[in-house]
This record gives sequence, structure tokens and C-alpha cells, in this order.
Amino acid sequence: MFISLFVLLGLLNYVTSQCRFDGLAYDATYPSCDTSRIRNDIDFLSGFTSTLRIFGISECSQGQVVMRTIGKKAMDLYITVDLSGGETGFNLELQSLVGLINGTSRNKNRIKGVLLGDGQITKAAGNVTLEIEAMATRIQQTKQAISQNGQTILVSAPESIRAYRENTNLVGLVDFIYISELLTQDSEGISTPPTPTVPRHRRNTGPSADTEMSLKADAIIKEITDLMPTFGGKMVVLESGRATSGNTAADIGFNHLNTLTFVTALECKLQSLNITFIGYQAFDTGSTSNTTFGIFKSNQRSDGAISQNLFCC
Repeated sequence: MFISLFVLLGLLNYVTSQCRFDGLAYDATYPSCDTSRIRNDIDFLSGFTSTLRIFGISECSQGQVVMRTIGKKAMDLYITVDLSGGETGFNLELQSLVGLINGTSRNKNRIKGVLLGDGQITKAAGNVTLEIEAMATRIQQTKQAISQNGQTILVSAPESIRAYRENTNLVGLVDFIYISELLTQDSEGISTPPTPTVPRHRRNTGPSADTEMSLKADAIIKEITDLMPTFGGKMVVLESGRATSGNTAADIGFNHLNTLTFVTALECKLQSLNITFIGYQAFDTGSTSNTTFGIFKSNQRSDGAISQNLFCC
């Protein structure tokens, strides 16, 4: 069936203007410090969100590149202080953070929150208590660095639902609750209700994929709302996504379409719960372990998935 270019452009414009996420996680780490690619990425993502979460500051001066780029587009930022480089790396990240904050008052106002690490307590293989104590020290040091010139920015730690549930003292350490809950074929700790037998959805190759993704979103939301009384009224942000590929060829349910369906279900369901949603993550790209979670394919920024599969609340 022939569809005119005018209709396609109109559809894409409708999606871009109407289907927007609260925020998207964006890995700005590229080989050879490709700053032009970062600018192109953000230019594209600005059509789908006004807030980004990045995963580091000092490497390739990505914090500065991202800050300059979003400043031209009236976007906001959750900045991650990378904790993978030991004490020396942490101090360098703090110096870079202070440089961003002190650059201009506009920069400070664009930073919604500072995040410490990427699940250090969730991933702790040894004594969790020691990891929490280490996190408490890092949070205190970060707040001190931010306040050097009288600045105040909220600080949190991206951790799983389980980490916040099992370590109630973690809630007292952070200024707001930032939950990072990612679904893979190996995910544990989330009990997804069985998929009911419903007619095959015409947009999907598998049976009732939309219903299954909606149920997975419901399961995560229930776990969080059950914990809300323990959060002391603090702001809650949920970052979540679903893997776009599995461990084996049999894991056919892990694909970009189901990822889009899952994150959009969360975005829509959370709107009435006063919980901010960050879709994880923007592209199948970067040099970290996040390469299978892309909502969009890195080399197909105008492919059919954007106009045909992303739907509005």
C-alpha cells in the first residue's frame, strides 16, 4: 500500500510532539570521544524527552559536551558520578561536577539531580553494610563539593527495588529515591503474573506481547507502591527498561518492539502516581554493559519503529 511522504512526515511529527518520555537514560561514552555523535544523539532525543540521565562526567569531558548541547534545547539532566575508577576517579568526577555547576547559573538549574554510581549496593558481592557505609561517605563528599559555592542539588543512588526494600537506612542517605530496575532473561525478584490467553495482537509476531509487557510494568509498579510508605514522602524516580536481546536464539521475546511497548506502558501508568519515569536506555550503543537495552537502534534513528510502534498514552 502506497503512503505519501506527506502522511509519513505528519505521522512522525505527531509521534515526536505527543509521545514523550519523562526522561531517557543516555550513554554518552563513545570510542575516540566522538563529540559530534553526542550532539547528534541529543538532537534526536530532544524530540522524545526534555530530560536525560548520563553515566559519567569527566571521561572525554562528556559532562561539558552534554551540558552545552542540552542548554541549546532547554533540556534537563540527571548526572551520574562514575564510581568505577576508585578514589582517584571519584575525585576527578567530583572536580568535573563542580566545574559544571560553577560554569554558569543556567547549568546548575538544568541539573535535576546527581546520582552516585550505577547500582553499587545492588551489585555488592560481599558485605552490603560496608558498601552502604561507603555510599554514605561518597554522598557526604558529593554534597560538600556541590555546596562549596552555596549550591544545593539533590543527590541519590540508583539502586534496585530490592536494595531499597532490604536496606531501609539507604532511604535516609539520599535526598530522593532513584530506583533502577532492569528486566533481562535472567531477572530475579519480580514476580510477573502469567500471561492470559488473548487474541494475537496484529502488531506483534508473538501472542499477546502487549498484554505481557503491560503485566510486567504492573508488577514493577506494585513493588514500588508497596514500598512508598517507607520512603518518607521523598520524590521517587523509576528508571527501567527491558533487554532488546536474549542469551539464546530462543529468547525471541527480547526485541526493540517489546522494549518500546514495555517502557511506554510504564510511562503511561506512572503518570497518575507522581513517579517520574526514566526510560532505559536511549540507544543500543556505548562501551558499557548497557548495550542490549536500547529503546532505539543506534544506526536507525529514522526507522519505521519510531513512527509505527511508539504509541501515545
